[in-house]
Amino acid sequence: MFHQGELRMLAGAVALFLAGLGWRAAHATEHLPPLVVHGQALEWSEPVAESAPSEPAHKVSSASSHRSDHQKPSLSGPINPNTATLIELESLPGVGPALAQRIVDARESSPLRSLTDLDRVKGIGPAKLEKLRSHLTF
Repeated sequence: MFHQGELRMLAGAVALFLAGLGWRAAHATEHLPPLVVHGQALEWSEPVAESAPSEPAHKVSSASSHRSDHQKPSLSGPINPNTATLIELESLPGVGPALAQRIVDARESSPLRSLTDLDRVKGIGPAKLEKLRSHLTF
């Protein structure tokens, strides 16, 4: 009926299949540690029904000045870099979390009186100053 070579191949295929089932079963019960973003553990929730108002699929477990998503908030008008929050600073074009923090650090050492004062912040040069000009007020 089957030749010896065919039986070996069939036995090998069955062994691989059964090994795969065992691997899946072992990993199905494994509990992984929570995903940590910017030092905050994310808590995953069940999907929300389509008729309910849409909510994010994840929640940050505690309040944080860092954004947990990758969208920048929209600007509602010019902001003052001396009083802006980290999130408001991140809403500026070309400003991410690290640069926003450097702006905050710079204003703590000495108030920013004009756009040219931002030139002392590492990562802000003439091109970025020009991009920020219409978005800042002093």
